[in-house]
Amino acid sequence: MATPLLGRSASAQTPGASPPPLQEITRTPSSATVDGSLRVLLKNDFHPDHNAFMRSELEAYAQASGWTIEI
Repeated sequence: MATPLLGRSASAQTPGASPPPLQEITRTPSSATVDGSLRVLLKNDFHPDHNAFMRSELEAYAQASGWTIEI
């Protein structure tokens, strides 16, 4: 049986427990073409780490697809 998400996050905060391993995200380039720059409006969320993660993922996906991006 899979560990529920809440159970995993709670166990990561248990003293002596190690956090779950991070998984590398596989980025498959898009077959779409973009003329000019792809413009993305990214609203800052409640957590700065989440905002930085979203920005970096958008930039990485655009780079993998060969697009220029403005965020």
